[in-house]
Amino acid sequence: MVSATETLIEAVAKEVAGRLRGGLKHDAPGSPTNIGYIHGPGGILAFPGIDQEVFHTIMGPHSLLGQLPTRPSLYTNPTYATLTGVTDETGAEPTEICAPGPTAGALKSCIVTAPFGRYKRQTAELELDRLGQQIDRADPMDLTLVGSPIGDAGIFGGPSGEAPPVDLLRNEMSKRLWERNVA
Repeated sequence: MVSATETLIEAVAKEVAGRLRGGLKHDAPGSPTNIGYIHGPGGILAFPGIDQEVFHTIMGPHSLLGQLPTRPSLYTNPTYATLTGVTDETGAEPTEICAPGPTAGALKSCIVTAPFGRYKRQTAELELDRLGQQIDRADPMDLTLVGSPIGDAGIFGGPSGEAPPVDLLRNEMSKRLWERNVA
């Protein structure tokens, strides 16, 4: 005769075995992407005859957010008042010397909160057999990035800041890591 404890242990063992069959600790969380490769079939830069200089329109840390000062805080949910402008004036321009002029608009503001949190980024998965593929000799490999949203690097970059990897436009792994860093 099977006791209730043995029955419970057997049921738990079946449940655990079923969960383990569903995935191992180091299984990939998704599936490799088929889009966004630099070169090879469907590559975003695999167009014969394009110019060597590649420009970008990506906003990096030198946008408004990157210009705001940072300072430590003891508060987990700091709240700030922000002036957003002045409302339109009311009234018309006077047609006579002693007539009243337009009334200035009122100051506008908003309240902004900036709670602390955790940010996490990862790269999209890669198909290993896709790395390094080129369509043919016309798939350009001599491209140069003009500017960079990370650290003002590239042709117009200065001595300070983080430069993009030299193989950014040739190496899929460098491209994925750069995409993560920009994000």
